[in-house]
Amino acid sequence: MHKDVDILIIKGEEKATALIESTVRSLGYNVWLANDHNEGLRLLHSKTFPVVITEALSVKMSVTNFCKEVNKASPLTNVIVVALYSLINSAIEAMEAGAYGYITKPLNTSEIRIVVERAVERFFLLSMREDKDYFVDLAVRDGLTGLFNRRYFNELIKIEFSRIKRLPSFFSLLILDIDNFKNYNDTQGHSAGDILLKNAAKIFKNSVRAVDI
Repeated sequence: MHKDVDILIIKGEEKATALIESTVRSLGYNVWLANDHNEGLRLLHSKTFPVVITEALSVKMSVTNFCKEVNKASPLTNVIVVALYSLINSAIEAMEAGAYGYITKPLNTSEIRIVVERAVERFFLLSMREDKDYFVDLAVRDGLTGLFNRRYFNELIKIEFSRIKRLPSFFSLLILDIDNFKNYNDTQGHSAGDILLKNAAKIFKNSVRAVDI
């Protein structure tokens, strides 16, 4: 377990907030409480939180807008949305806006623990992505496009499968192929082919969410 991890909880329904707080503390994490989303965003601008937990409903700010603002303030922070099962669509919309995941009400402490721990693990995994020296040492990026290579994929897929074994869920794997690339390379030259690959890589990188790899 990572030490000195700060988890930010946006206060919601009193009993739910108390249960989430006690469960997170039992994991050994430090808990910070914010009275509303605006206060939470102010804290995010001054301190790094691997995880922020918020209820889906808020009078002052929609959870979707909150997720977008969190991504601007702290792109690596994982937002976990708490929602009634009957209002699960609001949590799904938040995930489309960049939230990491959701917890359904009535709350289950096991679900809280697993989702929070997974989010913390993901934060540190993404943080390592930010460390250029780390990736130079491991040679996990393609030198031409800057995208992660086969070696990194092999390691990451093991992590994702191990998480799914702990908590049955889903993840998506997208495989893309550039049609007729060999012919383009042969007729236009390898330099042109390199430019095409670089531009394709930019499209891929600009088309995914902050939580995607």
